[in-house]
Amino acid sequence: MTRQDLIDFCLTFPGAYEDYPYDKISQPGSVTVMRHSANKKSFATIYERKGRLCEACTAAWDGVRGSAPAKQADGV
Repeated sequence: MTRQDLIDFCLTFPGAYEDYPYDKISQPGSVTVMRHSANKKSFATIYERKGRLCEACTAAWDGVRGSAPAKQADGV
């Protein structure tokens, strides 16, 4: 799974959008925060570290996805 695959999957949820609060534009090294448009709360943070795709998810997201928070997304 690539970074863009994970972002695209998150965008399938109703009201989801991607945000880049720490960067002006989407770049390979940027942090992507997935948010819900109704309340602006984040449900996933996607970033790369040392060439590996990583994610940090809220408890609500973990229930949907079935994974633990701050898990590396390699092979998902």
